Amino acid sequence: MTRLTFSLLVILVLSGGINRLHSQVGFTDSEREGLFIKVPGSAVQEIYSNPDERILKAKVSPRQDWLAAIVYNRVVRDAEGWANRDILVFHNRKIVGRIKGKIKKFDWSPEGGQLVYIEGRYDIDMFDMLLGRSLYLYDVSTRKTKKLTESVNDEIFWDVTWAEFDGNIYLWTQLVGEGWKVYRVDQEAGERELTDYKAVNFSPDGKFYFEESGEGGSPAMLFKRATNEQIYKSPTDEGRAFLGWGVSSEGERLLYLRDGHLNVSIVNCDQGGLETMVERSDYSVPIFDGKDIHWTYRDPDGRLQLLKP
Repeated sequence: MTRLTFSLLVILVLSGGINRLHSQVGFTDSEREGLFIKVPGSAVQEIYSNPDERILKAKVSPRQDWLAAIVYNRVVRDAEGWANRDILVFHNRKIVGRIKGKIKKFDWSPEGGQLVYIEGRYDIDMFDMLLGRSLYLYDVSTRKTKKLTESVNDEIFWDVTWAEFDGNIYLWTQLVGEGWKVYRVDQEAGERELTDYKAVNFSPDGKFYFEESGEGGSPAMLFKRATNEQIYKSPTDEGRAFLGWGVSSEGERLLYLRDGHLNVSIVNCDQGGLETMVERSDYSVPIFDGKDIHWTYRDPDGRLQLLKP
Protein backbone atom coordinates (compact mmCIF):
# COMPACT_ATOMS: atom_id res chain seq x y z
CA MET A 1 0.00 0.00 0.00
CA THR A 2 1.28 3.47 -0.87
CA ARG A 3 0.24 6.77 0.65
CA LEU A 4 -1.62 9.65 -0.97
CA THR A 5 0.68 12.09 -2.76
CA PHE A 6 -0.09 15.44 -4.35
CA SER A 7 1.41 18.00 -6.71
CA LEU A 8 1.67 20.90 -4.35
CA LEU A 9 1.70 24.63 -3.94
CA VAL A 10 3.04 25.09 -0.43
CA ILE A 11 1.36 27.67 1.77
CA LEU A 12 2.38 28.22 5.37
CA VAL A 13 -0.12 29.97 7.61
CA LEU A 14 1.66 31.54 10.56
CA SER A 15 -0.30 31.83 13.77
CA GLY A 16 0.05 34.88 15.94
CA GLY A 17 1.53 33.33 19.09
CA ILE A 18 5.25 32.86 19.75
CA ASN A 19 5.02 29.37 21.18
CA ARG A 20 3.69 27.48 18.18
CA LEU A 21 3.65 27.92 14.43
CA HIS A 22 1.12 25.92 12.44
CA SER A 23 1.85 25.09 8.82
CA GLN A 24 -0.11 23.26 6.19
CA VAL A 25 0.29 22.29 2.58
CA GLY A 26 -2.04 23.14 -0.33
CA PHE A 27 -2.39 21.98 -3.91
CA THR A 28 -0.58 23.68 -6.76
CA ASP A 29 -2.43 25.59 -9.43
CA SER A 30 -1.67 25.68 -13.15
CA GLU A 31 0.14 29.03 -13.08
CA ARG A 32 3.11 28.70 -10.74
CA GLU A 33 4.61 26.87 -7.80
CA GLY A 34 6.44 28.34 -4.86
CA LEU A 35 6.82 28.60 -1.13
CA PHE A 36 4.51 31.14 0.49
CA ILE A 37 3.89 32.38 4.02
CA LYS A 38 0.99 34.30 5.51
CA VAL A 39 1.51 36.42 8.61
CA PRO A 40 -1.65 37.73 10.32
CA GLY A 41 -2.36 41.27 9.20
CA SER A 42 -0.29 41.06 6.01
CA ALA A 43 -0.64 39.74 2.49
CA VAL A 44 0.56 36.33 1.32
CA GLN A 45 4.30 36.51 0.64
CA GLU A 46 6.35 34.30 -1.66
CA ILE A 47 9.74 33.47 -0.13
CA TYR A 48 11.07 30.92 -2.62
CA SER A 49 10.48 29.94 -6.23
CA ASN A 50 12.68 28.08 -8.71
CA PRO A 51 11.42 26.96 -12.12
CA ASP A 52 13.72 23.93 -11.94
CA GLU A 53 12.30 22.73 -8.61
CA ARG A 54 8.92 21.67 -7.31
CA ILE A 55 8.16 22.02 -3.60
CA LEU A 56 6.63 18.86 -2.18
CA LYS A 57 6.33 19.44 1.54
CA ALA A 58 7.10 22.20 4.04
CA LYS A 59 7.07 22.49 7.82
CA VAL A 60 7.94 25.25 10.24
CA SER A 61 9.84 24.52 13.45
CA PRO A 62 7.85 24.68 16.71
CA ARG A 63 9.71 27.81 17.79
CA GLN A 64 8.81 29.54 14.52
CA ASP A 65 12.40 30.45 13.69
CA TRP A 66 13.22 27.76 11.11
CA LEU A 67 11.45 26.39 8.04
CA ALA A 68 12.27 23.30 5.99
CA ALA A 69 10.93 22.13 2.64
CA ILE A 70 11.51 19.14 0.36
CA VAL A 71 12.22 20.22 -3.22
CA TYR A 72 12.19 17.96 -6.27
CA ASN A 73 14.65 18.88 -9.03
CA ARG A 74 13.04 18.68 -12.47
CA VAL A 75 16.31 19.09 -14.39
CA VAL A 76 19.36 17.60 -12.67
CA ARG A 77 19.69 13.80 -12.61
CA ASP A 78 22.24 11.45 -11.06
CA ALA A 79 24.26 8.85 -13.00
CA GLU A 80 21.28 6.48 -12.96
CA GLY A 81 18.86 9.12 -14.20
CA TRP A 82 17.07 9.78 -10.90
CA ALA A 83 16.19 13.22 -9.55
CA ASN A 84 17.20 14.52 -6.15
CA ARG A 85 14.71 15.47 -3.46
CA ASP A 86 16.66 17.82 -1.20
CA ILE A 87 15.62 19.58 1.99
CA LEU A 88 15.99 23.36 1.95
CA VAL A 89 16.42 24.95 5.39
CA PHE A 90 15.30 28.56 5.85
CA HIS A 91 15.97 31.06 8.64
CA ASN A 92 14.37 34.51 8.61
CA ARG A 93 13.01 33.59 5.17
CA LYS A 94 16.47 33.01 3.70
CA ILE A 95 18.03 29.70 2.68
CA VAL A 96 20.76 28.75 5.16
CA GLY A 97 21.23 25.08 4.32
CA ARG A 98 20.49 22.30 1.86
CA ILE A 99 20.43 18.61 2.74
CA LYS A 100 21.15 16.80 -0.51
CA GLY A 101 19.76 13.38 -1.27
CA LYS A 102 16.58 11.54 -2.12
CA ILE A 103 14.55 12.47 0.92
CA LYS A 104 11.12 10.97 1.45
CA LYS A 105 9.84 12.41 4.75
CA PHE A 106 11.05 14.63 7.58
CA ASP A 107 9.92 16.16 10.86
CA TRP A 108 11.14 18.78 13.32
CA SER A 109 12.23 18.00 16.85
CA PRO A 110 9.79 19.43 19.46
CA GLU A 111 12.30 22.12 20.44
CA GLY A 112 12.97 22.91 16.78
CA GLY A 113 16.74 22.60 16.65
CA GLN A 114 16.97 19.34 14.70
CA LEU A 115 15.40 17.51 11.78
CA VAL A 116 14.85 13.78 11.49
CA TYR A 117 14.48 12.55 7.92
CA ILE A 118 14.15 9.44 5.78
CA GLU A 119 16.40 9.05 2.75
CA GLY A 120 15.68 6.42 0.12
CA ARG A 121 16.28 5.16 -3.36
CA TYR A 122 14.06 4.74 -6.39
CA ASP A 123 12.98 1.22 -7.28
CA ILE A 124 12.09 0.33 -10.88
CA ASP A 125 10.36 -2.83 -9.65
CA MET A 126 8.02 -0.67 -7.55
CA PHE A 127 6.89 1.65 -10.37
CA ASP A 128 9.88 3.98 -9.82
CA MET A 129 8.68 4.73 -6.31
CA LEU A 130 11.02 6.33 -3.78
CA LEU A 131 11.45 3.78 -0.97
CA GLY A 132 12.88 4.89 2.37
CA ARG A 133 16.03 3.03 3.41
CA SER A 134 17.87 5.16 6.02
CA LEU A 135 17.02 7.46 8.92
CA TYR A 136 19.13 10.53 9.76
CA LEU A 137 19.36 13.44 12.20
CA TYR A 138 20.35 16.93 11.06
CA ASP A 139 21.32 19.79 13.39
CA VAL A 140 20.26 23.11 11.86
CA SER A 141 22.85 25.15 13.79
CA THR A 142 25.93 23.01 13.15
CA ARG A 143 24.62 21.57 9.82
CA LYS A 144 25.94 18.16 10.88
CA THR A 145 24.20 14.92 9.92
CA LYS A 146 24.14 11.60 11.80
CA LYS A 147 22.74 8.28 10.60
CA LEU A 148 20.42 6.65 13.15
CA THR A 149 19.38 3.40 11.49
CA GLU A 150 18.95 1.73 8.11
CA SER A 151 16.64 -0.85 6.61
CA VAL A 152 17.28 -4.57 6.95
CA ASN A 153 16.19 -7.29 4.48
CA ASP A 154 14.55 -4.84 2.04
CA GLU A 155 12.54 -3.20 4.81
CA ILE A 156 10.89 0.06 3.65
CA PHE A 157 10.73 3.22 5.75
CA TRP A 158 7.46 5.05 4.97
CA ASP A 159 7.10 7.82 7.53
CA VAL A 160 8.73 9.37 10.58
CA THR A 161 7.49 11.60 13.42
CA TRP A 162 9.31 13.35 16.24
CA ALA A 163 6.44 13.23 18.71
CA GLU A 164 5.59 16.31 20.72
CA PHE A 165 3.90 14.43 23.56
CA ASP A 166 6.95 12.40 24.67
CA GLY A 167 9.88 13.73 22.64
CA ASN A 168 10.56 10.38 20.95
CA ILE A 169 11.18 9.55 17.29
CA TYR A 170 8.74 7.04 15.74
CA LEU A 171 9.46 5.24 12.47
CA TRP A 172 6.77 3.56 10.36
CA THR A 173 8.10 0.63 8.34
CA GLN A 174 6.97 -2.20 6.10
CA LEU A 175 8.56 -5.58 5.41
CA VAL A 176 7.09 -7.99 2.88
CA GLY A 177 5.62 -10.94 4.74
CA GLU A 178 5.65 -9.17 8.09
CA GLY A 179 3.40 -6.17 7.43
CA TRP A 180 3.54 -2.71 8.96
CA LYS A 181 5.47 -1.89 12.13
CA VAL A 182 6.13 1.22 14.21
CA TYR A 183 9.42 1.56 16.08
CA ARG A 184 10.56 3.98 18.73
CA VAL A 185 14.09 5.04 17.72
CA ASP A 186 16.78 6.06 20.21
CA GLN A 187 18.15 9.49 19.30
CA GLU A 188 21.71 8.68 20.36
CA ALA A 189 22.42 5.06 19.45
CA GLY A 190 19.72 4.61 16.81
CA GLU A 191 18.45 1.44 18.49
CA ARG A 192 14.84 0.50 17.76
CA GLU A 193 12.08 -0.57 20.12
CA LEU A 194 8.98 -2.15 18.59
CA THR A 195 5.64 -0.60 19.59
CA ASP A 196 2.07 -1.75 18.97
CA TYR A 197 1.02 1.45 17.15
CA LYS A 198 -0.36 1.28 13.61
CA ALA A 199 0.88 4.69 12.34
CA VAL A 200 2.94 7.66 13.52
CA ASN A 201 0.86 10.84 13.07
CA PHE A 202 0.21 11.58 16.76
CA SER A 203 -1.91 14.37 18.21
CA PRO A 204 0.16 16.94 20.15
CA ASP A 205 -1.02 15.54 23.49
CA GLY A 206 -0.44 11.93 22.39
CA LYS A 207 -4.02 10.82 23.06
CA PHE A 208 -4.75 9.91 19.43
CA TYR A 209 -3.00 9.06 16.19
CA PHE A 210 -4.04 9.00 12.55
CA GLU A 211 -3.37 6.95 9.41
CA GLU A 212 -3.99 8.56 6.01
CA SER A 213 -5.86 6.92 3.15
CA GLY A 214 -3.91 4.81 0.70
CA GLU A 215 -3.98 5.20 -3.06
CA GLY A 216 -5.63 1.83 -3.47
CA GLY A 217 -8.77 3.01 -1.70
CA SER A 218 -7.86 1.98 1.82
CA PRO A 219 -9.66 4.14 4.41
CA ALA A 220 -8.17 6.73 6.71
CA MET A 221 -8.34 5.72 10.36
CA LEU A 222 -8.11 7.37 13.78
CA PHE A 223 -6.99 5.48 16.88
CA LYS A 224 -6.74 6.03 20.62
CA ARG A 225 -3.04 5.74 21.42
CA ALA A 226 -3.42 4.14 24.86
CA THR A 227 -5.56 1.23 23.62
CA ASN A 228 -5.12 1.25 19.81
CA GLU A 229 -8.90 1.31 19.57
CA GLN A 230 -10.09 2.49 16.16
CA ILE A 231 -12.64 5.30 16.61
CA TYR A 232 -12.94 6.63 13.05
CA LYS A 233 -12.79 5.11 9.58
CA SER A 234 -13.38 7.08 6.39
CA PRO A 235 -15.52 5.76 3.52
CA THR A 236 -13.36 3.45 1.40
CA ASP A 237 -14.19 5.34 -1.80
CA GLU A 238 -13.25 8.73 -0.34
CA GLY A 239 -9.61 9.46 0.43
CA ARG A 240 -8.63 11.59 3.41
CA ALA A 241 -5.38 13.54 3.72
CA PHE A 242 -4.14 15.15 6.92
CA LEU A 243 -4.58 18.90 7.46
CA GLY A 244 -3.92 19.28 11.18
CA TRP A 245 -4.89 18.79 14.81
CA GLY A 246 -7.06 21.36 16.57
CA VAL A 247 -9.18 22.07 19.64
CA SER A 248 -12.83 23.17 19.67
CA SER A 249 -14.15 26.11 21.68
CA GLU A 250 -15.37 23.52 24.22
CA GLY A 251 -11.88 22.03 24.54
CA GLU A 252 -12.61 18.91 22.48
CA ARG A 253 -9.75 17.57 20.36
CA LEU A 254 -10.35 17.71 16.61
CA LEU A 255 -8.72 16.19 13.54
CA TYR A 256 -8.92 18.17 10.28
CA LEU A 257 -8.77 16.21 7.00
CA ARG A 258 -9.15 16.97 3.31
CA ASP A 259 -10.90 14.77 0.78
CA GLY A 260 -10.26 14.45 -2.95
CA HIS A 261 -12.95 17.05 -3.72
CA LEU A 262 -11.24 19.70 -1.52
CA ASN A 263 -13.90 19.45 1.16
CA VAL A 264 -12.80 19.56 4.80
CA SER A 265 -13.68 16.78 7.22
CA ILE A 266 -13.62 17.68 10.93
CA VAL A 267 -13.41 14.59 13.15
CA ASN A 268 -14.21 15.04 16.85
CA CYS A 269 -11.75 12.74 18.62
CA ASP A 270 -13.47 13.09 22.00
CA GLN A 271 -16.90 12.20 20.61
CA GLY A 272 -15.98 8.83 19.20
CA GLY A 273 -14.89 10.07 15.78
CA LEU A 274 -18.02 12.09 14.95
CA GLU A 275 -17.42 13.62 11.50
CA THR A 276 -18.60 16.99 10.16
CA MET A 277 -18.05 18.03 6.54
CA VAL A 278 -17.34 21.60 5.42
CA GLU A 279 -17.85 21.95 1.66
CA ARG A 280 -16.68 24.54 -0.84
CA SER A 281 -18.19 24.90 -4.31
CA ASP A 282 -15.50 26.96 -6.04
CA TYR A 283 -12.69 24.35 -5.93
CA SER A 284 -10.33 26.56 -3.94
CA VAL A 285 -7.85 24.67 -1.76
CA PRO A 286 -8.38 24.20 2.00
CA ILE A 287 -5.64 24.64 4.57
CA PHE A 288 -5.76 24.75 8.36
CA ASP A 289 -3.64 26.95 10.63
CA GLY A 290 -4.29 25.18 13.94
CA LYS A 291 -7.36 27.29 14.65
CA ASP A 292 -9.25 28.18 11.48
CA ILE A 293 -9.87 26.72 8.04
CA HIS A 294 -8.78 28.91 5.12
CA TRP A 295 -9.21 28.46 1.37
CA THR A 296 -6.59 29.56 -1.13
CA TYR A 297 -7.55 31.26 -4.37
CA ARG A 298 -6.19 33.72 -6.92
CA ASP A 299 -7.71 37.16 -7.27
CA PRO A 300 -8.34 38.78 -10.70
CA ASP A 301 -4.75 40.10 -10.68
CA GLY A 302 -3.34 36.62 -10.15
CA ARG A 303 -2.29 37.18 -6.52
CA LEU A 304 -2.60 34.30 -4.11
CA GLN A 305 -5.11 35.02 -1.34
CA LEU A 306 -6.58 33.26 1.68
CA LEU A 307 -10.29 33.20 2.42
CA LYS A 308 -11.97 32.21 5.67
CA PRO A 309 -15.46 30.66 5.49
